[in-house]
Amino acid sequence: MKSNSPKLRIRSLALLCALVPAAMPAFAELPVESLLDAPAQFSEADSAGRYVYLIRFAEAGLAERARASGAALDARSAASQAILTEIQGQQRVHVESMAATLGRGVQPSHYYLATHSGVAARLTPAEAQKVLDLPGVVAVEREQVYELQTRRTPEFIGANTIWNGTNVPGGANVLGQGMITAILDSGVVPTHPSFSNDNATCGFGTGGIPNKLLSAVDCAATDAGGLCAGPNPVDVNGHGTHVASTAAGNFVGTDATPAPVAPIAGIAPCSHVRSYKVCPGSSCPGADLTAGLNNLLLDGDADVMNYSISGGTSPWTDFDRTKLDLVNAGIFVAAAAGNTNATITNPIGQVNHRGPWVMSVANTTHDRVTSNAVSISLGGPQNVYGLKGLMTIPADVTGEVADSLALGNELGCTAQGGFPAGSMTGKVALIPRGVCGFAEKLANAQAAGAIGGIIFNNNPGQPPIAMGATETSIPAVMVFNSDGLAIRAHVTANAGAQATISSTAVTSFDAAAGDILSSGSLRGPTPSPLQHLQKPDIAAPGSSIYAALATAQGNPTYGDLSGTSMASPHVAGAAVLVRQIHPTWSVQEVKSALQMTAKRTGFKDFVNGTPNSGPWDADDVGSGRVDLTKAARAGLVMNETTANFLAANPATGGDVRTLNLPALRNLDCSPTCTFTRTVRNTLSTPSSWAVASSMVSGNFNIQVSPATFTFSGDLAQTQTITITVSPNGVQNAVTHFGAVTFTEAGGASPQLHWPLALRGLEQTPPVLQYTPEALDAVVVAGGSRTLPITITNANPTASPLTFSFAEAPARPVVLDLEAKQEESVTGGVSQPVNLQLDGGIATIIGFGTQQWLWFNRFSPTLLQVPFTLQQVQVAMAPGNGNVLAGDLFDVHVWIDPDRDPSNGATLVASVTNQAITAGVGFKPVNLPAGVEITAASGDVLIGVVNRTARGNPPTAPNYSSAVADAPGNSQGRSWVAGNFPGGIAANPPVLTDAGTLSLIEPAIPGRNWAIRATGTGGTNCLAPSEVPWLSVAPASGSVAANASSTVQVTLNSTGLAPGEYDALLCLQSNDPARPLSVVPVSMQVVTNDQLPTISVAPASLSLQATAGGSDTDSLGIGNTGTLLPLNWELIEAGADQVAGGDIVVVDNVNFTFPADATGGSINWLTGETCNCDTTPFNFNVWTNSGNIAFFWPGSAVRGAVATAASGGQYRVLVPGDQIGPSSVFATSALTTPWRQAANVDGYLGFRFVNTGTGQTNYGYARLQTTGTTGNPARIVGYAYNRAGGPITIPVPSVCESPSNIAWLSTAATSGSTAAGATSNVGVTADSTGLAVGTVEATLCVRSNDAASPLVEVPVSFEVTPATPEIFADGFESAN
Repeated sequence: MKSNSPKLRIRSLALLCALVPAAMPAFAELPVESLLDAPAQFSEADSAGRYVYLIRFAEAGLAERARASGAALDARSAASQAILTEIQGQQRVHVESMAATLGRGVQPSHYYLATHSGVAARLTPAEAQKVLDLPGVVAVEREQVYELQTRRTPEFIGANTIWNGTNVPGGANVLGQGMITAILDSGVVPTHPSFSNDNATCGFGTGGIPNKLLSAVDCAATDAGGLCAGPNPVDVNGHGTHVASTAAGNFVGTDATPAPVAPIAGIAPCSHVRSYKVCPGSSCPGADLTAGLNNLLLDGDADVMNYSISGGTSPWTDFDRTKLDLVNAGIFVAAAAGNTNATITNPIGQVNHRGPWVMSVANTTHDRVTSNAVSISLGGPQNVYGLKGLMTIPADVTGEVADSLALGNELGCTAQGGFPAGSMTGKVALIPRGVCGFAEKLANAQAAGAIGGIIFNNNPGQPPIAMGATETSIPAVMVFNSDGLAIRAHVTANAGAQATISSTAVTSFDAAAGDILSSGSLRGPTPSPLQHLQKPDIAAPGSSIYAALATAQGNPTYGDLSGTSMASPHVAGAAVLVRQIHPTWSVQEVKSALQMTAKRTGFKDFVNGTPNSGPWDADDVGSGRVDLTKAARAGLVMNETTANFLAANPATGGDVRTLNLPALRNLDCSPTCTFTRTVRNTLSTPSSWAVASSMVSGNFNIQVSPATFTFSGDLAQTQTITITVSPNGVQNAVTHFGAVTFTEAGGASPQLHWPLALRGLEQTPPVLQYTPEALDAVVVAGGSRTLPITITNANPTASPLTFSFAEAPARPVVLDLEAKQEESVTGGVSQPVNLQLDGGIATIIGFGTQQWLWFNRFSPTLLQVPFTLQQVQVAMAPGNGNVLAGDLFDVHVWIDPDRDPSNGATLVASVTNQAITAGVGFKPVNLPAGVEITAASGDVLIGVVNRTARGNPPTAPNYSSAVADAPGNSQGRSWVAGNFPGGIAANPPVLTDAGTLSLIEPAIPGRNWAIRATGTGGTNCLAPSEVPWLSVAPASGSVAANASSTVQVTLNSTGLAPGEYDALLCLQSNDPARPLSVVPVSMQVVTNDQLPTISVAPASLSLQATAGGSDTDSLGIGNTGTLLPLNWELIEAGADQVAGGDIVVVDNVNFTFPADATGGSINWLTGETCNCDTTPFNFNVWTNSGNIAFFWPGSAVRGAVATAASGGQYRVLVPGDQIGPSSVFATSALTTPWRQAANVDGYLGFRFVNTGTGQTNYGYARLQTTGTTGNPARIVGYAYNRAGGPITIPVPSVCESPSNIAWLSTAATSGSTAAGATSNVGVTADSTGLAVGTVEATLCVRSNDAASPLVEVPVSFEVTPATPEIFADGFESAN
C-alpha cells in the first residue's frame, strides 16, 4: 500500500520518501533520492550557505513512460527522443518558476530525465521550502553522499576457459567483443594501458571497431539534456580504475608503459568501457549518482553495469529501485555486498544491495599468495610459508622466539593481562590466532619489547589470511596451524632458537588459499522485512586483487586492493561474457545461470574473533563463488519480470518468496511451506533431468515435484517445479542450509543448484479455543438477538482446525419461567459416566481417635451432564491398619453449585451402615434412587465416614483407616473434614460443623482418596437434535494455524412464551484433545414490562456544610420493571452514550498503529488488534513518510472502508455527526490521507459488510493523532450499528467520576436492584480543602436499562463559613 500526497515537508536531518499525486505513474512514487545507506552523510554548503538539493518534478521520466507502455527502454529511438524533448521543456518551465519565486537565477548542476524528471541545484533551507510549495514540485531532498566499497583471478574463476572456447557452447573464443561494460565509480585513467586501443587481440579503434573506452564522463554536473558534463572525468582515487580494469581491462603485458609486475587482464578484456565518474573522491554525492544512472540509461547501450558503492538496504525506495529500471532496460547490475568499517564492525546481517534484481557480490580469496618466509635456527623449520600483514617489512627481522604460552597468556589478549614488560625485548613473538584481533596481539607483544611476530592459525587445515588492521604493527606474518605448533615444539626443545622473517616477498599459487570468505565481507541473514530473501547472491575473489590503479595526480599505475568492490567487477565481467555467448537470455536468466553454476564449497573467515566451525553457507556467499567453467553451459535458466519485482515489496503486502529466484529461503516454514519455481530449457538437443534435495543440517521432509522431467530441445519449453517442505520436530532454533540440485542425465549441462535456507516447526494437531464459553441473552418476546463466538486455532504450527456446530436441548424438560409448567422435549442419551481421581489402591491412612469424613470433589464436564449418579465405589483394605471385614462405613453425596466446600454443600444422598467385605479392593455402594446431576449442580462431593472403632471405646477409640493412591498423583481435589463436636460425625455429617475442613495436602502430600462413582447419561450433544429457536452461521468452517474465525449465534424468540430457554451448542472439531465441546446457551424471553427499568430519585442532589464539615444524602436507584434485576454502576466522566439502533460499542481499545510499512489493523467484529494488514482485519492505518492513510485489507471479502468526505480528503467527524446510508463516502480510500495538524482527537466514519449476516454496517472510530502530519495514530474505541441503520457520534457526557472528585464520595459504586425494589446509595460531600462557595459535579448511573443506559445526576455542594466561636466573656475569638 502507498499513501500519496502532493507535497512533503523538507527534512534536512532525517531521510525522506518522496510522494506524488495519485495520478502519477508508480515509479514516480519511488524516490531515487531517498538515500538510506549508511554511512551516507549530507553534503556541505557553499560559501553562500546553499546546499545541494535534489528536486523532483511531477512528470514521469523516460524509463517510467517506457515501462508503462510495456516496451523495453530504447533511449535512442525517435519516440524516446521526442519524450526527452518534452521533458526538457517542462523542466525549463519549472526552473523559470523557481527563479521567479526566489528572485534570483537558478543554475541546476544536474538535469535528470531518465529515471524521473528533476534537477539538482543549490538552495538555502528557506529557499528549499519555497520551491517545495511550487506547483509541479513533489519532493525536495537535501543531497547525501555515499562511500566507495573496496592477476590471476580470471583463471581462478575460469574466465580463461571462456576466452579459449573450452566452456563455450560451440567452442568460439569469447572475450567480451562488442559488449559494453558501464562503471559507476571514481572514474578511470583514460591513458592507462588497461583502457588503451593498443590491443592486437581485440582490435580496438581499427577496422570499424570502436575505441576501448567509449566514454569517460564526470557527473559532477549535467547539461540540460541530462548528460554528465562535469569538468574532470579522470580518476584521482584509483578505485574506479581498479574496478574497471578488473571487470573489462585489456590484456596488459610486462612490456606496457607503465608495466605491471606480471601480465594482467580483466574478466572481459575485449569489452568496451563506459566510465561514469560519480565519486569525485572516496565518497559519492547523491546528485552525481543520480546523474550517472540517468546518463547510463540515456546512453542506452550498456550490457552490464558495475556498482561498487554502498547502499541498497531499502531496495524499493533507494538507489536499488533505480537499478530495477536499468534491469528493465536490459542492463545486468552487479553490486558490492559491502565491507565492515568503523561504523559496521560486525558483518552479519548487514549485506548491501538487497534488491532481488541486483546481483549482490561477497568477497572471497583466490589462490595467488605472496608470502614472506619464516626460518628457525638450531635445525628448526625452514622457509615456512608466512602471509604478511598490512605493514611493511623493510628488512629481515631476526630474534629469539618468545612463545606466548610460556609467558602465561597464550592468546596474547589485553583482557588476560597482555605480556610482562620486557619479557619479549628484542625477540619475535609466537602467538596463536583467536579471541582478540591481530593488532591487539601484536601491540601487546610490542609493548613487551618484541621486534616481530609470528601468528599461527588456530583452525587446523585453514590457510593463513592477510591480517587486517595491522598497518602500523611490528613486522609480522601468519602461518599455518601445523607450522606454528612445529615452531613451538622446536623452541621448547631448543632454548634460544631464533626466527628470521624474510623481507623478500615470494608470489606463489596455493589452492588451499582460495575460496575463503573475507572476515570483512558483509553478509546475511537479510533482516526483516526481507528475512526470506537470500543475500548476498554470489561471491567472487575480492581479496588482494592486483589490477590497474591511478595515482593522486591521475596517472596510471598498478596495485592490490581488497574488498567487495573488487569482487563485484569479477561478476560484472563474467556477466559480460555470458551475455555475449547467449545474447537472447534476459538479464535475470544470466543472473540465474551464474548463481546456479556457482561453486558451492568453501570456508568462511573469522568474524569478530570467533572462528568458523565449518564451511560457508548461503548467508555468507549466497549460491557460492562464481564459476565460468560452468556458467555458459547451464542447461536451465530462470526469468522474472519487473512487475513481479515491484509487487514483491513487503511494504505493500508483497512477498519475496513468490519471486522466481534461484534460491529457496523460508525462515517461517511452520508447519509447512511451498516454493514454486519455473525453469526454461537452453539445450537444443533432448535432455532429461533429475531433481533432488539435501540438507547439511536439520530434519526436514522435502518433496520435489516433478522429481524428473524432460525437454525435447525446444528452447521455449519451461517446467514448473514445486518444492514442499515440512519440518520434522523443532527446526527453528537456527537456520538450516541445504540445496536442490538438477542433474542432466547425459551430462549436457553441469549440475545446477538452488541453495536452501530453512527454519520451522513440525505441523502439530490443532488446538481449539472458543470465547465466550457460554451464551446468555435477554430477548424481548417476538424479537431476536445475535451473539458472536470466536473460534481460534491456538497452535501456531497446527494443521487447519475444522469445526461444526449442532444443537441439542439442555435437559429433558424446560420449565416455564413463571408458571413452572413442563414443556415436553424429546432427546436424551444414556452413556456411561465415570468420576475418578485416583490411580489405584496404594496407601493406608489412619485417622486415630476421631471420626473423619474423607471425600473427593468431582467437577463433571459439560460432556458428562446431565447424568444419573448410580453407584459409589470405595477402596477398602481389610486386614491392614485397623480395618477388618465387617466394619461399617457410610457414604454421602453432596452437590456444591458454588464449587467451594468450605462454606458447605447440599446433601443429596446417603447410604449408611455398609459392611466392609473381605479382600482388598473397591466396595460398591448402590444409590437406590439415583442422584440427578446437571450443569447447575456444580461440583459433586462424595465422602466416606468409617463408623467402627477399635481399641478401647468409648475412652480410647481407634477408628479405621482411609485408602489413597500412590504419591505423585494428586489432583488437588481430595479433602478431609474432622474435629466434629465430640469427635463424632453426625449422620449425615454437616460440613460446616467440622473444626477442620481442608484439602489433604500438605498433611498427606501427592495423593488422592480412592473413591469413585459411576452413572449413566451425558450431554445431549452426544445425540443432537434441532432446537427451533437457535441457529448458527456459518455452522461449520476451517481455521488456519494461529488464526480465528467468528460465527454468529442467533436466538429467536418468535412464537415463544416468556420464560427461560436453555439449549446446547455442540461444537465438534478435529482437535484430538477436544473432539466435542459444549457451549451452554440460555435465552430469557421477556415482555417489555419485565425488562429492568431505572428510576433515580432525587433527580439532583443539593448538599451543604460549613467549612471543614460534610453532608450526606441518599440517592435512590429504583427498578420499576416486573422481573429482571437492574444492574447499575456509578461510572466515570466522558463515557459515550451512542445514539442508534442495535449498537456495538468497543471502548478502551488503545491500540497505536505502528509507523511502518506493515501498519496495524483492527477487526470490527471482535475488537482484536494486530500489527498486520491482512484479512480478516478490517481496518488498517498504514503510514508512509510521516502521513497516515486508511486501508481495508481483503476488500473483496469485507467491503471498502470509507469516511465521510470533504474535498477528497478524509474529514475529522465530531460529536453529533451521523454516519449512515445517506453519508457521502470517499471513493479513493487507498490514496486519500488523513492530513491534520498535531494532536487531533476526532472521529472517522466507516462502513463495512458483515459477511456473516450480509448486512452493511455503519460506524465510527475515535482516533487520536500526534505529529505535524497526523502520525502516529492511536485508535481509542469504535462503535457501529449492526442493524444496518445510521449511527450518531455521541456528545460526551458531562459526568465526572466519583474517584476524580476529591470532595465527593459514594457508599457504593455498583450494585443490583431487584424488580420493584430500590437501592439507596449514600452520597457524601466533604468540604475539607474547599473554599467557601458552591462547587458542582455530576454523578452518572450506567445500567442495563436499554432505554436509559446513562442517567446524569447533578450534584451541588455549598460550603458556608464556619460559625464564630464565642467565649464566656462574650467576645469572639480573634482567630
